[in-house]
Amino acid sequence: MDNADAMLRKAGLMSAHVALFNRMNALRQMLFLAEVLDERQASAALVRANTITTIGPSTSEENKVTSARGRTADAETCYSTLADLKGHPAEVYAVTTPELKALNAAAIEALKASDELAAFAATLGKLDGDAAETSKRSRQQAEAAPQAS
Repeated sequence: MDNADAMLRKAGLMSAHVALFNRMNALRQMLFLAEVLDERQASAALVRANTITTIGPSTSEENKVTSARGRTADAETCYSTLADLKGHPAEVYAVTTPELKALNAAAIEALKASDELAAFAATLGKLDGDAAETSKRSRQQAEAAPQAS
């Protein structure tokens, strides 16, 4: 099996974990939103399905916000993530920086104990086992090769 085939196989194993990766990306966006609030010295954000309104010295309404470090949080992702994290549907979610950080921390703790993360760990173990087996085969082939005199 050449390297491209091996990489495709590994990518295929990872595809089972796309939901976990998407969830983690959404949680990162919550932290990016908190970062933007801090940078803008905003007291809160109103998050709707299509807009994020930062409330502070200069109130603004955007479909996505970007921090000075180039980290972006979009309204759609933030809205659906807040619906999950808060556990109830709403037309608009009002959040502060400390609340965003607390919600994120609780979600991370839940992910640590999740079946999703356990399945991902099992996949990594399998990939590590595959890598160890490949390394072992390579060593055996090198040892079996005739030595040049």
